[in-house]
Amino acid sequence: MMKEKLVFVTNDDGYNSRGIQALLEVARKFGRVVAIAPETPQSGMSQAITINNPLFLREVSKGDGVEVYAFSGTPVDCVKIAFDYFLKGRKVDLALSGINHGSNSAANILYSGTMGGAIESSFYGCPAIGLSLDDHSLEADFEAAKIYSERIVRAVVEANPPTPFCLNVNIPKGRPEAGKGIRVCRQNKGYWREEFFRRHDPRGREYFWLTGAFVNSEPESTDTDEWALANGYVSVVPVQTDMTDYAQMAPLQRILGQDLSDRRLVPEIGRSCFAAEAARGVIPDFGPKSELPESQECAEAIFVRFEVNRGCLNRLSENKFSITPVFSYICIREDGKRFGPVRRSGRIRILAEYSIC
Repeated sequence: MMKEKLVFVTNDDGYNSRGIQALLEVARKFGRVVAIAPETPQSGMSQAITINNPLFLREVSKGDGVEVYAFSGTPVDCVKIAFDYFLKGRKVDLALSGINHGSNSAANILYSGTMGGAIESSFYGCPAIGLSLDDHSLEADFEAAKIYSERIVRAVVEANPPTPFCLNVNIPKGRPEAGKGIRVCRQNKGYWREEFFRRHDPRGREYFWLTGAFVNSEPESTDTDEWALANGYVSVVPVQTDMTDYAQMAPLQRILGQDLSDRRLVPEIGRSCFAAEAARGVIPDFGPKSELPESQECAEAIFVRFEVNRGCLNRLSENKFSITPVFSYICIREDGKRFGPVRRSGRIRILAEYSIC
């Protein structure tokens, strides 16, 4: 008999929210469910953790394959106590966070406690999905959210993707029959502009209420999560935690006055990645040889040359041999992306060349 999968559920609206109740219905279709969610609403907590106060865990309900617990911390606190204490030693097959009241598209992902819970869960080696409904109303209709959530979760479970794996899913407001389908898209570029309302309490002390509006930096783009939601589609954005701006790495080195011809810079550019293989006389496997696409004719590139004493064995006489060094060029584009091994091409403007022997 196949062992039933274990599904972990959390959110940021609290253990008794309508959104998590809807998600528990979906999660139960995929295995036994353990939900640890905040005791009180924790919207906007992102990846925050609690370090200055004790935390309290209590059982809310247990039965029919679903266990629900309330925790006095943030969504990430809930994830941590689940994986590092409550479920420690057990294999969690899937983590779900939501269903949030309100969209977490675009820059909202940076503030979202819902996505904080999903992203943190993805660190523990299981697929993680954050789910949000673009409706803040207390009377929000979660039927479409349940239908699309089940469809997406089922597809992920059946595909069993390699980890780390995390999705930011946003479902538009409305009845299921009004939905146009699912679109895999990218995160919209935009930002929030806040406004503070100043007030005074009965003792004359000044206080503030925060409000604001989202500014869409690319309203004409049709491949973003904001566009998908505005046009009736469920947006699905794959999420990663590497926030390195690779396009700025080479320009930043020039800004900071680093000499790209200095071999001592190789650790920042490539030695740390490749030197171990080179030292062993092994050329790293970067796939088949390739040339730059025509669209990248003007790309600046840094070539790292590996010269290793292996490869062509030349017979000089009956008992004497010589070894011709093997040369392999690994190209690192200015935006930090690697491709290769490649042949040197006149279409590439060389910034620097390193020889690692």
